[in-house]
Amino acid sequence: MSETTSNEGDSPTPADADNTSTRPQSHTCSGRLCPHKDRNRTTPLQSCARCHTTYYCGRDCQKSHWEVHKHQCVSADTPRHSVTELTVRAIQSAIHEAGPGDVIVLSEGLYEGNEILTIDKPLVISGGGREITKVSCDELVVGGSDLAPYSKHSLVMADFEVTNPCTLKNNHYKAVNIFNVRFSCPLGSRNDAVSTSDSSGKILFLDCEIIGGGDGLCIGGDGVNLKRTCIRNAQFRGIFSRHHFVVEDVTISGCGGYGIKGTAGWDEKGKNRIQPGPWANFGGAYGGW
Repeated sequence: MSETTSNEGDSPTPADADNTSTRPQSHTCSGRLCPHKDRNRTTPLQSCARCHTTYYCGRDCQKSHWEVHKHQCVSADTPRHSVTELTVRAIQSAIHEAGPGDVIVLSEGLYEGNEILTIDKPLVISGGGREITKVSCDELVVGGSDLAPYSKHSLVMADFEVTNPCTLKNNHYKAVNIFNVRFSCPLGSRNDAVSTSDSSGKILFLDCEIIGGGDGLCIGGDGVNLKRTCIRNAQFRGIFSRHHFVVEDVTISGCGGYGIKGTAGWDEKGKNRIQPGPWANFGGAYGGW
């Protein structure tokens, strides 16, 4: 497979076998279906030749992860800001200091703070996994008052959990790509777990989990795509929308009302398991709200 140095390309930069001999074996393979992911290895993993931060058993595992990694893969000389202090304020400070396109690395642990955390520039923000990196803030706000300068840039969030509502507003990025993030609202909260509004750019939820909230996901703009994402235990609907969206291999269950309510319709791809309700597929069959 041909090499590429662009994270927008369709092919991964080949894994760099020359740099593996001294790599610590605490790393695990990032291949999505790797049979060795959780096993101790006796042979070195290979690192991505572009970013040197992601590891694979070989080309097959690398190719299986490229759907996600192509959005996260940045040159090894891209500025990285590690947030080691476990406070929401420390994350906000790192976002303030970072330049567009920089990488913010969250540590293992629980980041706490009774304040709103705002992401208002295109960054790559990644944790160690949604089971081990958690952010507890009053609200996570993705967007800002003037994102026009970033209309050709993308924001990436990956591998952590947010334990209060998330709002994506004034989204005029080229795209917001969200991978392996868990959004969980406290039991009894009437706030939507995730909501989008005034969005002109694309929003992708891939391998995510949305738990609780009044509605699990309230969609207030076009361009939303959910793939291999689970929505469960919302008080009312799993998804509530007046805008067209796409679901692919999505599971919606355990909601107090029903799986989806949407008047503008939606496209279903792959194998979806959506909690049934009074509305027909592709929305709006019974009209009104």
